Amino acid sequence: MVVLALMGVMLFWAIPRFHQVLAAEDTRKVARWLMVHAAEARWRALDEQVRFILHVGIDENRLWITNDAMSEEAALAAKQKRAFVLHRGVHIRKVHAPGKPAMLSGTAAIAFYPDGHADPVWIHLEDGAGPATLFVEPFLPKIRYFNAKAEASR
Repeated sequence: MVVLALMGVMLFWAIPRFHQVLAAEDTRKVARWLMVHAAEARWRALDEQVRFILHVGIDENRLWITNDAMSEEAALAAKQKRAFVLHRGVHIRKVHAPGKPAMLSGTAAIAFYPDGHADPVWIHLEDGAGPATLFVEPFLPKIRYFNAKAEASR
């Protein structure tokens, strides 16, 4: 009986933490998708000399990529069939660029240009473990990831 009681107390404290770990992992999956696909969009824009656009559907909670050479049908297919739908525990809170108001709804478009630069944009995510922010670097081929817990521990 004592062993079962101790196990119950340990599970009482462990299960909420386990949920936070899983939620944080979902946010990292979104961050990895963004990092990989943004880098690909940047390099393809350079290679193909066509502007690529990363669409952030705030209300739809999905991400997809199109380019200026796509037909309307292909762009719609990219949104409906090839989009990355965020996991149920992760939500896009807002997207904002320097000098522009933050977008809290709708679809934000982040462009990757044929000369190699991109629109500098912050993408704010929220999950059960807290907020996370991704920054699209305008001239560097990477996206920076900031986690609230990691920033607090610095």
